[in-house]
Amino acid sequence: MTDRDTLVRLARLVGVEAHYTDALGQAREVPDETLRALTEAFGVSAEPARAAA
Repeated sequence: MTDRDTLVRLARLVGVEAHYTDALGQAREVPDETLRALTEAFGVSAEPARAAA
């Protein structure tokens, strides 16, 4: 499992989606930095490997 996969899994656990559709109907991915910041705001470590443990 890659760091991105772990980060996405952790984000989902706190209710943050890693993908979205913008106003023009384009599929977008949330950048890793944003996922880290949001999961950290929920009290989950910014380091995916440490948080998964």
